[in-house]
Amino acid sequence: MSNSDVLAITVEVFSWIGLGIGIPLFVSALIWRSGSWSWRRVDVEIVGPVGGDGPLAARWFADDRLHERALAPTEGASIPDLDAATGYADNRGRLRFNRHNAASQAMWTLSLIFLTLGVVAFVVSVLLPFLTG
Repeated sequence: MSNSDVLAITVEVFSWIGLGIGIPLFVSALIWRSGSWSWRRVDVEIVGPVGGDGPLAARWFADDRLHERALAPTEGASIPDLDAATGYADNRGRLRFNRHNAASQAMWTLSLIFLTLGVVAFVVSVLLPFLTG
């Protein structure tokens, strides 16, 4: 078995792994992220607690209604400007400060990595016979 045969087998395995994992992961990530299409960008006002005790609160307008909820301590710490922020609200009155959650973002990134690996390995496996002669 020559070096070009080993290289061809290795590239073929990478293309199968990359596309075999990347395509289903990409479809799953796309379905998961489709749930966040209903979240729309809103301007959020951050207000302090009345009397100085208690958590910060967020207020925003959505569907011609004023919404308000208390901020978790981690949310208050992650907002750089404590007067206003950009958030994402859905039609049920929920608010979050990131359009996609961390798990969704990780799944999306992994799917793109595997797809890229699979496509590059597939292209190399197609071009390899022409390059090795």
